[in-house]
Amino acid sequence: MKFAVRALAIFALILPVSLSGCSGTTGPSFDDAEALPSAGRIVFDMGHGEIFGADDTSDLGQSQAIAKMRSAGFEVAVNPDAITAEDLADASGLVIAGPMRPLLDEEYDAITAFAERGGTVLLTIHVPFPVLKVPAHWGLPVDTAIVMSRRPFSSPAEPSVFIADGIAADTPVTAGVDEILVVSGWPVGTASESGRLAVMTGADSWLTSAGDQQPIPPEGTVFSSYGIIGITQVGKGLIVVSGDDAVFANIALGMADNAKLLENIIDLMSEMQKV
Repeated sequence: MKFAVRALAIFALILPVSLSGCSGTTGPSFDDAEALPSAGRIVFDMGHGEIFGADDTSDLGQSQAIAKMRSAGFEVAVNPDAITAEDLADASGLVIAGPMRPLLDEEYDAITAFAERGGTVLLTIHVPFPVLKVPAHWGLPVDTAIVMSRRPFSSPAEPSVFIADGIAADTPVTAGVDEILVVSGWPVGTASESGRLAVMTGADSWLTSAGDQQPIPPEGTVFSSYGIIGITQVGKGLIVVSGDDAVFANIALGMADNAKLLENIIDLMSEMQKV
């Protein structure tokens, strides 16, 4: 499963690369972040079996992402149960980071209404199998094979850890972004007229099952380019789906343009205040 894959990927990253300022063990904690005047309110979901939380300072934790949201002036509210219309009534953004349980129909309704009036939703995928309906609901389906690359980022080679440099040039999500570090991801597709891929791999990538990750692609492998992050407009708002839930983890925010990508999404969340 992907959790074991992640353990190997983290080892491959930490061993050869200095992550000073990036590792979750040295990053700011959720509680230590200094409160600033609110630019809005972001709801961070922890009600669907998510493994890596808002105050998690481990390598795969989200504490540095939360610190960025707070330093941008946002209040961050951790939601421990079902997402309701009341939870999102005064919110600017919603983050669902690696859900392990599907959403209820009422939650889809609440989130869709939130997006339609201008909210930004960030959904990242840890394991797609329990939540396949979630990204597909918004026309950004996620496949159940892992993306591998012939250009691994680390040494020794771990082909599920790589740089994705197929960046859409004309989206607010990717402004100023040239490359993104992927720490094991699932391919994102599009199945709606408004959906598009914002971040893609190079054409030398392939897909493999979770239990069959060979560092060298087997004979007969079909190479292609695959989506890593997709976006779609819903009313006045935006849904962002990342096939890699570690793209904004502590281990990745100091690498490539991952931090800039997150900053762009946070900026979009602030637009809710202008609607």
